[in-house]
Amino acid sequence: MARGLKTAGIASVSTVPEHEQHRSHREFAGSGTERATIVFVSASAEDARAFRDIVGRGNWLVVNVPDLRGARAVIEKLRPRLVVCDTEIEGEGSWRDLLKWRGALPDFALIVVSRLADVVLWAEVLNLGGYDLLEKPFVVREVERVIGLGS
Repeated sequence: MARGLKTAGIASVSTVPEHEQHRSHREFAGSGTERATIVFVSASAEDARAFRDIVGRGNWLVVNVPDLRGARAVIEKLRPRLVVCDTEIEGEGSWRDLLKWRGALPDFALIVVSRLADVVLWAEVLNLGGYDLLEKPFVVREVERVIGLGS
């Protein structure tokens, strides 16, 4: 049965079965023994810790980098399934550049995070090829849902 969820300030309908919407950290991160990698691009150590506290308990290895130059190098080396990029990063560029570079980088799903998440930014993320938008401060269940579906 579909259940309404709030994503980036918009009411939407999830087709995820109810029993899967309540999975634990270990279940949503997969049952394999190998840890999958998420690259978290953010200048905020506090946001990186909050994100790692949510997803790091499962089979995810969260690698934090503060800027796009570092993110590109880490993505090329580690080949993550997911890249989570804050709208507030150090140096030049933005999350949009990660989508522009996709042809030259290993394939990944991009999730954007922002304190100013709204329907306009959410639509832009999706229209440019991103996977989803997460609002800060993080809501545990929403992060688990988006990461679980995005992986």
